[in-house]
Amino acid sequence: MLMCGLGEILAHEACHATRFVDLFSGSGMVSYYVASRFAVPVHTVDLQRFSSILSSSYLCRTNPLEDKDFLDEWLGNAQRYIDRSPLRVAVTEWLSGLSARLRKMDVLAARRVCSQVESAGVVWNAYGGHYLSPLQAMQTDALLATLPVHYRNECLASLIMAVSKAVASPGHTAQPFQPTRTSLPYIDVAWSVDVMRNTADSFGEISRRHAQVVGEAWCCGAQDFVDRNLEDGDLVFIDPPYSGVQYSRFYHVLETIANQKRVNVFGKGRYPPITERPQSAFSNKGTSVDAFELLMKGLATKRITAIVTFPKSLCSNGLSGEVVKELTSAYFNVKELVVDSTFSTLGGNNDIRDARKYTNELILVLKK
Repeated sequence: MLMCGLGEILAHEACHATRFVDLFSGSGMVSYYVASRFAVPVHTVDLQRFSSILSSSYLCRTNPLEDKDFLDEWLGNAQRYIDRSPLRVAVTEWLSGLSARLRKMDVLAARRVCSQVESAGVVWNAYGGHYLSPLQAMQTDALLATLPVHYRNECLASLIMAVSKAVASPGHTAQPFQPTRTSLPYIDVAWSVDVMRNTADSFGEISRRHAQVVGEAWCCGAQDFVDRNLEDGDLVFIDPPYSGVQYSRFYHVLETIANQKRVNVFGKGRYPPITERPQSAFSNKGTSVDAFELLMKGLATKRITAIVTFPKSLCSNGLSGEVVKELTSAYFNVKELVVDSTFSTLGGNNDIRDARKYTNELILVLKK
């Protein structure tokens, strides 16, 4: 959408704003677009900590990160951690038993290896043999255990990005691929990713990112931010959830790494208990409409401009573009743009339901 109208709207409105606030920042791509192009402080808001870490890795700097000597030191410390690890022998034995093509027996053996040592790090028991190979799990735990104090957020964001490229799952971490005949090739490709090397590559990408003006990343709910921190003159970007399933179900692996805490997992998805995963009223079919209206009421208490994007069709959380437009029109003057869009159904596998859905996307500009 940035190339189909949203970018032009942001450029027009950002020059009049005192701050840009992204209330559902997710991966932070829209926030980075604004922070890197316009001289306005950017504030990102999201319930999930991994999102705030990704955003803070560039929002707190106004120049590229030139000092990278500590990156080699971090990677060296992680490798020495691995060399001393009691898990190294088991991982080496598992690797030596692999054939040229990953087999079901190799995946099952990986799960046995990663289930045996309960005193291991954050990732090993929870996700090793499922989302990550034993080697990748060991590398991830080593990098977490040796995180440097210097530029810690940039380093942790690099690791989160690296793991997101390595997980053996269909674009999210709601379910890992199972070792079936059709899925084994995808596990093989995912498990071939070197987490250490990809962390270094991701750090190179992050080090080049920066904001024009220092901003801030908030780990909280959208309504909490609006009630406590909204200011006159803010330009607020609102891209709320469209799924009736909590987003924390789809990104729990990244969230576990961001929190750096061991979790007890269950089920095929290896989820932490629901009480340990952020819950949003916007992803609940019974509360999403009320939550959106309450958000509009809060926004209307300040002299702000808001940009809302949402699929025009009815979504699984009970919201649709028409409902969104009706609720926004009750509190603001609304200008509407419709663009073609494709979005993930978050959990579709092209069998039971489509993995991606083609729709018209509304872009609404709200002014008092």
